[in-house]
Amino acid sequence: YQRRVRGAAEAKMAAEEPFDDLLARWAQEQERLRDTELVTVDDHVGWGDGGTLDGLSLIGGVDVSFVPAHKVGSPEVAIAVLTIHEFPSMKVLHTVQDTVDLDVPYAAGYLGFREVGPYVALMTHVPPEFMPQVILVDGSGRLHHRGFGSACHLGVALGVPTIGIAKNPLAVDGLVLERIRELIAVPVQDDGGAGAEGGSGWEWAEGREQAEMVGDSGTTWGMALKPPGCKKPVYVSIGHRVSLETAVRVTRACFENGHRVPTPIEAADHLGREMLKEIKEIRGGPVSEHKDASESCQRHVSH
Repeated sequence: YQRRVRGAAEAKMAAEEPFDDLLARWAQEQERLRDTELVTVDDHVGWGDGGTLDGLSLIGGVDVSFVPAHKVGSPEVAIAVLTIHEFPSMKVLHTVQDTVDLDVPYAAGYLGFREVGPYVALMTHVPPEFMPQVILVDGSGRLHHRGFGSACHLGVALGVPTIGIAKNPLAVDGLVLERIRELIAVPVQDDGGAGAEGGSGWEWAEGREQAEMVGDSGTTWGMALKPPGCKKPVYVSIGHRVSLETAVRVTRACFENGHRVPTPIEAADHLGREMLKEIKEIRGGPVSEHKDASESCQRHVSH
């Protein structure tokens, strides 16, 4: 694999800076970008006019995996993948992948500082005719403690519309799993009321396919979305230059094959797993760290 170090200046600062100081600086940067750069309404030319997806023809999906350092003192390796799909057929038209030596540390809630650099680099290799009009990101957007998850970070860095699709929600503004289970159990005609007591399963009210994730503050952070044939939701939120309504509409149009995860992200995940296998063969040992986005809904359907 060809490996290049991304964000050398950021990595150098991260290595030299006390961890708490680093997180404080990152939090300030997230808040600055949220307040000065982030666009949370529909702002895309050529598609999506009038509440439809007319004009949308190219959708991207990104996924990243991290291979632990194989010896003391060596960096982690990030495997970044971008797949570009024809819409609405979901046919794969183009893929870009790379492995990157990575020195930026992991910190929950700050994944954009690790992941966005490799993603931005991938986009520099996309031919103009395959440039995606919107990118689905395996991670959170506005559904984030500071309202600026990795999907927002990528969208602002690239200036393109992005959508955050998380498999596990951050507990923002009182939106713990028990509260989300209550929201999906609210009868459709009683939107906004209290649902059943939260349990350990995912029991959707009859006819309900989605539930607004409204926090204790009254803020709508995203949407818990029920994939077709699946009970366990995914959590859709604004990334950049899309409204929540458009984000939900695009995500719904990308489900296929009975899987919980939209096809563009699942395809990127699959390609990343193939690259992991190659690295395992080269190293001759196990590769242990990977975000598996491939999930069949059958695992979550009660029989």
